[in-house]
Amino acid sequence: MPFFNRFIGNPLLTGLTNFFYGCRLTDTQTGMRAFTRKIYNTMNLKTSGMEFASEMVIKATLADMKISQTPITLRPDGRSRPPHLRSWRDGWRHLRLMLLYSSDWLFILPSLLLALVGLSGFVILLLRSSIITEIIFDLNSLIVRHD
Repeated sequence: MPFFNRFIGNPLLTGLTNFFYGCRLTDTQTGMRAFTRKIYNTMNLKTSGMEFASEMVIKATLADMKISQTPITLRPDGRSRPPHLRSWRDGWRHLRLMLLYSSDWLFILPSLLLALVGLSGFVILLLRSSIITEIIFDLNSLIVRHD
């Protein structure tokens, strides 16, 4: 496995998966997965790229399925073709999938943060006006008058 994927990409994606979904896995990208046909059909997996591994973990975690880990040894597979992994594209697809299944991190927390910034600005202007490079910011700045 290339250095970037092994020491940066996989740990970062695993860390984000653990952070967003509360699972405690050591590696969500490599290894083998085993489950029954019934469980597979229950997960209703949709992705077809490298993010398929993350989708399995995410959906299993969201459905409170039991997840176990067993260490394996990764060995070269002996194929003659070069690897088809595209690090940035596949990493972005993973991140997008993680955010789509975690509406709290995609919508609620950014909305609360922006509302807090707006409220803080309002409270500051309520207490006193501010002048920044000859522009006066005051509560009256929020009123637009058109003649």
